[in-house]
Amino acid sequence: LYQAIYGINPLYNRFYLNPHITKELAGTHINYNYRNQKLVIGLDMNKYSVSNNQFAITARNDFGFFSNERQLLYFNRNSAAEALTITVDAKADLSLEIKNWGSDELSWSQRSKDKISHLLIYRLDDLNKNSYYSVLVNNKTIIRTKSDANGVLSFVYKSNNHPDEILVLNK
Repeated sequence: LYQAIYGINPLYNRFYLNPHITKELAGTHINYNYRNQKLVIGLDMNKYSVSNNQFAITARNDFGFFSNERQLLYFNRNSAAEALTITVDAKADLSLEIKNWGSDELSWSQRSKDKISHLLIYRLDDLNKNSYYSVLVNNKTIIRTKSDANGVLSFVYKSNNHPDEILVLNK
């Protein structure tokens, strides 16, 4: 039941969520212990979430989640390698909603419940190698930068207690 229907898959490097729920099970919340973290798993039709007492990720598709006190990792679908790593300067609250994770466009919204802003260091992996990307926050370009020879792109931004829409375009 946990794996086949709820899609709960604790793996060596991440908590992987790949649910196959029915309309009758939509709206289900499950408390689950994973590596001494109390996770809350939300299962709705085409909207899945994993959260702990600090970080949360919501997506329309299957995904992997991992966190420690200073980092949140998002794994796109069933990939064993992280697609997004966010490192915070101090313990912070941060929620992400993944909107799109394609080869030329990555987008998510984020929000923090913290009253003070925190420095966030983003690392995007598995991008096109040596390619230029534009990073937009709330439809304003904050940086245009190039991924490295390994397809890694990094940038810095601050958290806010209002939603920020982040878009990374390969242009």
